[in-house]
Amino acid sequence: MTTTTPKGIATAVACLMADHGFAFVEDDRVDALAATLEAFLAAAGLPVNPPQPDEDED
Repeated sequence: MTTTTPKGIATAVACLMADHGFAFVEDDRVDALAATLEAFLAAAGLPVNPPQPDEDED
């Protein structure tokens, strides 16, 4: 079972951006993207659920 974490979300965002030709995020920059996403959510006052096990895995 895996758990969705800020780094996992950042990896998914990085893949999405690359898939759409928007930007390519090098692996060594994913932690920075995760920190940026967390800072955005905090600054925007958006609530974040605690990490949860991925639903598609048993």
